[in-house]
Amino acid sequence: MGTEKEHFKINFLKSRIKAIKEKYSDRIVINLAINTGFALSDKEKEKLKSLIRFLSDDEIIELNFTFLYNKEISLDKKKNMLKESI
Repeated sequence: MGTEKEHFKINFLKSRIKAIKEKYSDRIVINLAINTGFALSDKEKEKLKSLIRFLSDDEIIELNFTFLYNKEISLDKKKNMLKESI
C-alpha cells in the first residue's frame, strides 16, 4: 500500500511526534497542517486521515493557502489552484 520509502517517512514522523509528546506532555498541543493548491487523491486523503487520527491531539488539520501570496504565481493559476484545493 505504499512504497518502503513512504512507510519510512511516516514511521519517522510518528516516532518524532511521539518523542515530542513524551518530552513536553501537557505543555504543548500537536496540530497538523497541509499546504493547499492541489487536489488530493483518495489514497493521499486516507494517509492524511490516518496521520490526523494518530498524531494530532485535537484531530484538526490546518489548511494553508500561502500560495495565494506568492508573486511568482499568476492570478489565473492561483484561481485554478484554489479550485483544486476545495
